[in-house]
Amino acid sequence: MSILFRAALFLFAAGNLFILYTVIGTWLNWGTAPWIENSILGSSPGSEPFWIVLLLSVLWIVLSVLIFLGAFRYTKKYRLPDIRWKNDEGHVDVSKDTIKNIVYRNINNYEGLDSSEVQIQHIESDNTLNVRTYITVNGKAPIQTLSENIQESAKADLQRITEMEVRTFDVIIKDNLEPSQSIPKGPKVSRVQ
Repeated sequence: MSILFRAALFLFAAGNLFILYTVIGTWLNWGTAPWIENSILGSSPGSEPFWIVLLLSVLWIVLSVLIFLGAFRYTKKYRLPDIRWKNDEGHVDVSKDTIKNIVYRNINNYEGLDSSEVQIQHIESDNTLNVRTYITVNGKAPIQTLSENIQESAKADLQRITEMEVRTFDVIIKDNLEPSQSIPKGPKVSRVQ
């Protein structure tokens, strides 16, 4: 918890205790807050004390809501690494995003792709990788040749850099049509009778 957030919580708690004290004191006639009776309760709408109290009330509500939401704000916790392997010196931690970037670097070298997505699965028992790529082609390169080239080069580069065996490297061709697009139709043929 940051120092500013702790200070805001302290001010919030102190302000609420002060408000509670003055309201109870006014209700029990302790004489703790005659200004409430004179300035607020006796003021007419549109007068200066009315607008001051209205402005302070709105500011207090906004501050209360911000502190309330800040108390439930998600804080990022330490995450275990995606891929970990041990060596004689200790261990090495690698995120899956690093592994994906190696594959993306290879995929982006080929003409004929519109988009790509990579999924990595690490098998801890034998420290191997399974890779699955989803690509969208644009028709500028033969699909089978493109897929084989991606598999060979990306797999070789991944094994060279990570020194891990890539057990499988799957390439899945996705449909390149948007859901809103229609499938193109051929020219109309008129029947001759």
